[in-house]
Amino acid sequence: MNKIKIIMMTVVLGMLGFVNNVGAEEVGYSVNTVPSALQQNKKLSFFDLKAKPQQTFDLKVKIENKSTEVSTFKVAATNAMTSNNGTITYGPTTRKLDQSMKVPFTSIAKVKHPKVTVPANTVKTVSMQVTMPKFEFDGMILGGFYVEKLTTEDKKTSGYSNQYAYAKGVVIKETDTVVQPDLEMPVVGIKTDNNMVNVAGTLRNASMTNIANLDMTASITKRNSDKVIVSKKVTGYSVAPTTNFDALFQYDKQKLPAGKYTFHVHANQTTGKQYKWNLQKDFVITADEVKPKESRGLAVVGQRNVLLYVLLGVVAALLVIIIFLLWFFLFYKRRKAKKDENQG
Repeated sequence: MNKIKIIMMTVVLGMLGFVNNVGAEEVGYSVNTVPSALQQNKKLSFFDLKAKPQQTFDLKVKIENKSTEVSTFKVAATNAMTSNNGTITYGPTTRKLDQSMKVPFTSIAKVKHPKVTVPANTVKTVSMQVTMPKFEFDGMILGGFYVEKLTTEDKKTSGYSNQYAYAKGVVIKETDTVVQPDLEMPVVGIKTDNNMVNVAGTLRNASMTNIANLDMTASITKRNSDKVIVSKKVTGYSVAPTTNFDALFQYDKQKLPAGKYTFHVHANQTTGKQYKWNLQKDFVITADEVKPKESRGLAVVGQRNVLLYVLLGVVAALLVIIIFLLWFFLFYKRRKAKKDENQG
């Protein structure tokens, strides 16, 4: 069965991400924050906190099971990440953290009960403990209080089932110092995923603050040329602190044959204080790295087959030699025995 997971995020609309609301009746349960003593803006439905170094505190949410059956929920702390389509995500992920993320939320938050059972038509409070790092920092740590209903139900008619989850945003600051966002492009190169070849410019927000409403134009030129080969423009991107995402161009052999190129990015933040970035990085496309995975696989298989055939040939030759030597030895032995018999 294929599952579609829909995460309902409660975060700052337009500043920290995107709010996706689905009725609790449709989902069968709801998740609401319990106000924290560290909450700065009490009107917000997510955690907007100001803490101190080494401070320890609990964050709590209430899970209301609106169904008529006992339900089990997965509870976890998650790190805010940035997707390649410019949204901040708060769900569990296997993505590698960016090297600029010195204090992931998951490193300071610990869920007390990773699995929680809630009886039908009942509300249960669950919590996670947060222990702030020893040093003081400017900017923010951004993460999520993630709750997902565990289910094995199938939608047999379509083969799909919607799996809803809630992620309550957690913003933690220690100072009021304004941090300037820092957009970098450390890597450009070919990335292959599911046999789809893309030219990827990896963009990193290396600062401990978010970038809101980022408008961006990306383009590729031949190295030392101003003529644009391919370009794309996106608007309204949100970028989480100390995370990265890829600006992607689907590879086109006709437009981008093997050679030397430059990846250009012109970006500006259009909300709040205006920030602009003009980034560029040289890169090389080689004929080998843009081959489809199947071709590479066939090449490897072909090489393995050649080695296998050579090995089988050597083994066969050795067997022939051994059989010949054995036959020669037996023939010689019989001939000698017959000769000795005649002489006797």
